[in-house]
Amino acid sequence: MGYGFSGLYTSFEEALAQCAGYENDDVVQSIIERGLQPQGATERLAELDSLLLSAMLFSISRLRKAHISVLDVGGQIGSHYHTVQNWTDGAFKFEWDVLETKALAAEAAKNFTKQNLNFYGDFKEIVNKNYDIVLASGSIQCLDKPEEFFSSISSLNYRFMIINRFPHLVHQDKHAGDLVSINTVPLGVYRNQEKAYPSWFFSLRKWNSLFLKKHIIRSQWRDSFDGIHKLGDDTAGAFLGVLLEKK
Repeated sequence: MGYGFSGLYTSFEEALAQCAGYENDDVVQSIIERGLQPQGATERLAELDSLLLSAMLFSISRLRKAHISVLDVGGQIGSHYHTVQNWTDGAFKFEWDVLETKALAAEAAKNFTKQNLNFYGDFKEIVNKNYDIVLASGSIQCLDKPEEFFSSISSLNYRFMIINRFPHLVHQDKHAGDLVSINTVPLGVYRNQEKAYPSWFFSLRKWNSLFLKKHIIRSQWRDSFDGIHKLGDDTAGAFLGVLLEKK
């Protein structure tokens, strides 16, 4: 299959039939094992983290408060929490909830829960909570029903939503709807095994309309880290980030 994105499918189920999927046990265990390994301190901010942190700091500046509550959708084992906590150097107190798959949330809760960092594997567990910021970085595209999920998340009580590493189809005139590809991850990422899972590429025209139903678009930025990917049939995908504020 090769690394990166390959193939185009009109449904998540069609793509999933060709690969193992993100909820595969090896994927879950490799994420946990990698998180348990000692992490060296760094004074250099990665490009992806700098984009996310810039959006976080803008949101925090508008909130004008010292205690910030965050819902991190697809935040795995809480790496975003540690990045933001380290680079704000204790200036703010964060209450950070990670919403993940049931299997990953259960394992993460056993190994990485802290006083201000908690893990949930069911949307029903957080549906009545209030948040200042909702964060979704590289996660919405992995869901079988992303539009339905975005509608559910948008019903929560929050001020800002940051969506990072959001994949979109490049040629809007050719695609009115969303398409699915298969993302194959190189050896060494998941227990030194090649893994693949379905990943949506979204129609920006369609999703900008979805964003604007309940939000103001404060900013959009190009995610050059993930680059542009040829998906076949003269179709290409790229990535961007967007900062939304609830109307």
